[in-house]
Amino acid sequence: MRLFTIFALGLAVISTAALAHQGATGVVKQRMEAMKDTASQMKTIAGMVKGESALDAEVVASSATIISRHAEEIPGLFPEGSIRKPSEALPEIWTNWNDFTSRAQRLAGRARNLAEIAGSNAEAGALAAAFAAMGETCKNCHTRYRVKKQ
Repeated sequence: MRLFTIFALGLAVISTAALAHQGATGVVKQRMEAMKDTASQMKTIAGMVKGESALDAEVVASSATIISRHAEEIPGLFPEGSIRKPSEALPEIWTNWNDFTSRAQRLAGRARNLAEIAGSNAEAGALAAAFAAMGETCKNCHTRYRVKKQ
């Protein structure tokens, strides 16, 4: 059930991304594009973890590596005060900067962990657990630091 929730969250992000990006410029557009790519990578992995497509460890590792790179970029994509529409960032990001950047680091680490597990040809259960942990990190950050979807 937890994987389904994470997968549904990823689909929601992807389906609303086109509308959300309308009018975005500069760093806001850059971070929206990074988040859109992250959601796309999550969707690719989710399909394999859920058994909807064949498990390809190389693709999982590659997608997780891309997610890790995007996560490492997160602090630089959120300069203070960059919350003008169409940004969905909440001002709490900058009042809780250490927590926010810690969450980005955690996502990068969990994505690297998933890439390593995929590279070691681990069993599907280990991949699913690592993917769930990574997705939970995304979800928790969005819950705290992103405008709630209506």
